[in-house]
Amino acid sequence: MDKLELSQELEQEIFSMRREASAFFRDKNYGGIEAVMSKAWNKLPDPKLSYSESFLIARMMCEAALGANDFASAKHWVDVYKNANLSRLDSGERDFMEGRLSYAMGDFTKAKTCFAIADSKSDGRCWKADGVMDYFKFYKQK
Repeated sequence: MDKLELSQELEQEIFSMRREASAFFRDKNYGGIEAVMSKAWNKLPDPKLSYSESFLIARMMCEAALGANDFASAKHWVDVYKNANLSRLDSGERDFMEGRLSYAMGDFTKAKTCFAIADSKSDGRCWKADGVMDYFKFYKQK
C-alpha cells in the first residue's frame, strides 16, 4: 500500500496534537495521550493506515495503553502499528513494541521471539533506547 500525503493544514494539526500528547507522556498521563491521539486518529482520512502519521499515532496509542496496563487496547494498537504506513523502513520498532506487549502479558516465548526479530532488523539499535534495560536482560537470558 502506497503512503498517502495529508494536506499541510491537517498534517500541522496532527503534529500539534502529537506534541500535546508528548507532554502528557512526560507526565505519565496515559489517559491524556489516549484522548488526544484518538482525536488525531479520527482526523485521518481513509485509508487511515496509509499515512506516515498513522504509524506515529499508533505508536503513541501503544505507549499509552502499555503505560496504563490496558492490554486489550494495547493489543489492538500493536496490530494497527504493525500495519500502519508499510512503506516506512522497518527497523524492528513494530516487533519491539509487540515484544513489549507480550512481555507485559507474560507471554515470554513470544516476547523473546519478537525481541530477536527486532534485534536482527535493527542490528542491535533497539537496545539503545531509554527504558529498555529490563527487556534486554530478559532477552539475553538463556
